Amino acid sequence: MEYTSFVLKIKAESWDISCGTIYLWTDSTIVQGWFNSHSSRLKIFVANRVNRILDLTEVQQWRHVRTYENPVDIISRGINAAELIGANTSWLEKDKSSWQPQPTLNVELEELPEIREIKLALIVTNPVVHMIKQYSEWNCMLRGICWLRRYTRYVKGDKGSRNPRKLQIAELREARTTVLKIVQQECFRKEFIALEKGQEVPKNSKLRCLNPFIQNG
Repeated sequence: MEYTSFVLKIKAESWDISCGTIYLWTDSTIVQGWFNSHSSRLKIFVANRVNRILDLTEVQQWRHVRTYENPVDIISRGINAAELIGANTSWLEKDKSSWQPQPTLNVELEELPEIREIKLALIVTNPVVHMIKQYSEWNCMLRGICWLRRYTRYVKGDKGSRNPRKLQIAELREARTTVLKIVQQECFRKEFIALEKGQEVPKNSKLRCLNPFIQNG
């Protein structure tokens, strides 16, 4: 491709021909799909070559040619001179307005070969855990969690409820229970998993001699 583009420019200069536009042809819709996709989605081998091609040409220069109208394909199949004269290549000599319209690319990006798989990592965070680490005073932490729980209920659609301006004892108790649940689940994760499955806690667990069980989470 680089050689072809270079030769076209040299011939145009030597023949004193004004070369307004250079068209490049491919009979592969996959290649067209690569040209129209972001190179970061392509595997390295293909991405390097696509980038090199597009450094020297523009995507708009590349057009699709059907296999039976492709002169290069005719030669590659091996034909004699008489057959080559009668081959269907006359369309290249005509004005571009008479060329076949370009097909719409129906190839989805994920269906193209040499496309990298996107790997997603879902990370779930608990805002209460973050708040616990921000406080050094127990009561201040509980009050912060209470206000966070009020805001969470409001965002989820409970906008019609009228909460008193001051926090209630029940809310503080609920916040305390929430903190204890989170700390227990974080410090004794293996024990929680075992108990939820109806199994005994691991033998090396510090809680084993206490015969632990789960109640209300």
